[in-house]
Amino acid sequence: MVWGFSALLLVCVCCNCKNIRVGIALSKCTAQFIADSPQVFFVPPIAGLIVVTWLLIWIPTGLFIASVGEIKPDPDLPFMTTVVWNDKTRYAVLYSLFGYLWVNAFIIGTATFAIAACCAQWYFSSTADSNGKGSLMKGLYWVFRYHLGSIALGAFLIALVQMIRILFEYYKKQIEKANKENPAIKAILCLTSYLLDCLERFIKFITKNAYI
Repeated sequence: MVWGFSALLLVCVCCNCKNIRVGIALSKCTAQFIADSPQVFFVPPIAGLIVVTWLLIWIPTGLFIASVGEIKPDPDLPFMTTVVWNDKTRYAVLYSLFGYLWVNAFIIGTATFAIAACCAQWYFSSTADSNGKGSLMKGLYWVFRYHLGSIALGAFLIALVQMIRILFEYYKKQIEKANKENPAIKAILCLTSYLLDCLERFIKFITKNAYI
């Protein structure tokens, strides 16, 4: 059995020699780019720090908005109280949440574009005799000078899909509570959740390649 598996693996390797060579060439090119432009290592942690800072700014704002409403006894726990929202508060909460998702996606998109721009500069300035040079600061300049709207649009689409997923998950829990013993509804909800996850991944893939 082991010999048969080894033979099958050998056949797969032989049939994919061209793809393996392409992968090796891409890995070498990536390694050379990183060696010539080590500043790209600072982009992910800085972007992550900005994302965390934005989250820390948004949380108290979101809590303040969520606290606006009428104080009433909790129907499940009578000795506790809960905040009952009116329509204006609901819209404000949704608006605030969408704004958080949009800005978060914009920060990630900006970091992605800056790295892609730096890589493009390095690649197209490379020659047979010398390696190219990529400037991260120039990539950031391109973001705010030429491509701010494109990144904002891509971030808007990502935030829109994420917002739809959040709302769906909320109503999914409500439906599951009301229909605990219905397998058909559970299957439909799981399938819809899976399709929305695929849609989000697809939008992120499209926007990322559009930036590049």
